[in-house]
Amino acid sequence: FDLLEWTKSNRKFDDTSSNPGEYDPGTAPYLNEILRLSSPSSGREEVSIIKCAQSGGTVVLESFFGAVPHAVPGPGMIVHPTVKAFKDWCDEKWWPMVYATDCLSPDKGGQVLGRTDKASGGSTADRIRFARGGWIAGAGANSAATLRQKSIRYMGLDDLDGFEDDADKEGDPENLAHQRTKTYRRRGLAITMRVSTPLLEGSSRIMKHYARSDRRRFYHACLQCGALTDFDWEDVKKAEGPPWKSHVVCPSCGGPHTHSDKNAMQRAGAWI
Repeated sequence: FDLLEWTKSNRKFDDTSSNPGEYDPGTAPYLNEILRLSSPSSGREEVSIIKCAQSGGTVVLESFFGAVPHAVPGPGMIVHPTVKAFKDWCDEKWWPMVYATDCLSPDKGGQVLGRTDKASGGSTADRIRFARGGWIAGAGANSAATLRQKSIRYMGLDDLDGFEDDADKEGDPENLAHQRTKTYRRRGLAITMRVSTPLLEGSSRIMKHYARSDRRRFYHACLQCGALTDFDWEDVKKAEGPPWKSHVVCPSCGGPHTHSDKNAMQRAGAWI
């Protein structure tokens, strides 16, 4: 099962999205490799995404939990900093994605069961159910009760650097969530996905996971010489004359690139 191919074939964004319509692998090319490596067939047990704000991390999380518990049925859990944050994510991200994607939409016979109640067997405010038996439980890092008594195969930790240090005086919420995957980890079946923008250096949770990963980064390609660069602040220059706009300069050839060049630079870029 290839999550990238599923996303390209099935994902749709509703009219409120900044890019409505079918998933376009060229809009944010750096997401394609992350989606591919998040597939159960990749053999990876952990995927940690360190990102800047509004760069598509949630798109990966949505695709992962929309496709994987259906394609390879199993129990999942998504942990947000608070229970309210999970419910807001459901209302603002998850359900619009589900109803815009035909193979998931309850209105079109899709694999996600509609919001009803426990008695009818449908999805509820804290549990999303699939037609083939998989489900996703919602949890908050501020609520130890939501992190107990479940064996989880697919774990998602969103906005990880926003987690509290202690959940109801029962310990670190990230560790409590990690313990939920113990049964499946023993058999090599669990997958944990972490997504966050880093906050304070030295205490950042996502930075610690990144440090023990393969530490790949996305490099943009210079449109003039083709050199691959992970641009830093020293590469940002301000125009010497009107309209005083900033641009980046390729450290290899000195070629300038404006914001309008970014997508083309990403399309020619690569993960290293």
